[in-house]
Amino acid sequence: MSDVPNDPSRRRFLLTTSAVAATAAATGLPACSSDPPPGPIDAGAVSDFTVGRVRVSPLETSIFVGRDAAGGFYAYTRRCTHMGCTIPAPSANSSLCPCHNSTYDSNGDVTRMADGFANQMPLRHFVVTFTGSGATARVIVDTSMTQVDRSNRVAPPA
Repeated sequence: MSDVPNDPSRRRFLLTTSAVAATAAATGLPACSSDPPPGPIDAGAVSDFTVGRVRVSPLETSIFVGRDAAGGFYAYTRRCTHMGCTIPAPSANSSLCPCHNSTYDSNGDVTRMADGFANQMPLRHFVVTFTGSGATARVIVDTSMTQVDRSNRVAPPA
């Protein structure tokens, strides 16, 4: 015989959490995102990115690469700063976190915070450089280096 008492509340808790976890996995609830691998990442050719739009990098899906109206580039993480969820690409200059309904603008700045969470941070920006020149230049995002000036844009080489 076991010395552990039969605790129906513990059993109920374990059964409930198991059922919730199985349901979440089966229904495809939003997944948590991991940080991009640290270091320089080839995000694609300059010509892969449309002026005035932000998109998921075609070669590294954990980062966004934006190209502003003047053609300057910037990059930031897709990982939400509240729960670590994967943020979808902006639509009409806004992204909605699927886990907690915070919204971010096309620069990764918080435009509406999660309920009850007053200190949410903007999405982390990374340093952008290029290799090559012209339309075939490659956009390089260094995820080991944070771009502190979130308004910084880098023009591709001519």
